[in-house]
Amino acid sequence: MRIIPVGPSGWQLTLSFIGSIPYPPHEATPLSGTQGFRTVTIRAQVPHGAQQAGFAAVLLDSGTAWLGDVNLRVVD
Repeated sequence: MRIIPVGPSGWQLTLSFIGSIPYPPHEATPLSGTQGFRTVTIRAQVPHGAQQAGFAAVLLDSGTAWLGDVNLRVVD
């Protein structure tokens, strides 16, 4: 993720699991200010019963962000 001037609340990446019951989202630490491309990682255990995964980049303040090479992988 690369950001240019982003306010103090920042941009945040979120990973959510969807199933028959609600699961709390997993969130990366928000990025703010101006930063070149960097790796942002969210590690989470897939909850039992999860049927889908959702990924979001959420702007919590003003600014611009670019995402590149977004990957989602399951590791045993």
